[in-house]
Amino acid sequence: MSAELNCIQRRALLNAKDGTPARLSEAASQMAADGFLPEAVDFYHKAGDEAGLKGLLPRMIEEGDYFLFNRINTLLGRKASPDEWDTLAGKAALLGKQTFAAKAGERAEASRAGQTG
Repeated sequence: MSAELNCIQRRALLNAKDGTPARLSEAASQMAADGFLPEAVDFYHKAGDEAGLKGLLPRMIEEGDYFLFNRINTLLGRKASPDEWDTLAGKAALLGKQTFAAKAGERAEASRAGQTG
């Protein structure tokens, strides 16, 4: 479904007054499957679907996507572990996402410093 919708149609669906949480979560799942990850995050968030958001975290780590991983954690009020940040940094580096790798490495260090002090 989401691959058939352009960005304006997806935004209209997100902002529709008759969008139920179940419908928004269903659309989010399809968007994630189709590779529209930022949109999937938006839809899961609007639906209040914490499980859907949490389900995207491993994928964000695997894809080395610092910004979406960080955004999801922020939306959930969740603090990522230093190991998660390290893994994300390693994946990002392998994928040539050097800026994401550096930022994730910084977060891992900051997280460790916060745990010990």
